[in-house]
Amino acid sequence: MKNGIINPEDKNPFGFTSDLFSGWLWKKNESIYISMIESLEPGKGNFKRLIGTILTLGFTVKIPTPLGKMKMFVLKNKYKHTIENSKLMGPVDVWVLKHSWVF
Repeated sequence: MKNGIINPEDKNPFGFTSDLFSGWLWKKNESIYISMIESLEPGKGNFKRLIGTILTLGFTVKIPTPLGKMKMFVLKNKYKHTIENSKLMGPVDVWVLKHSWVF
């Protein structure tokens, strides 16, 4: 799988499909960034399954600048806070969960 944007209409191994989500993911090397997605069926566990699948496939999950419910999610699920430097935006808060930390 190449680096770059992953739309829910794109074929992907994560279960990130247009019937369950809107928005996009971003792959960079061995990490999947989740910054702009919405579950189309909140409360059904689709987001949790998405994260689990990404981790099971050996990728690291990264969530930049989480707000609201997403901030509560990263805190509850023991994501680690880091800062990454972006060429466009400078330092960015990124919350990270690695496969090896969960399994």
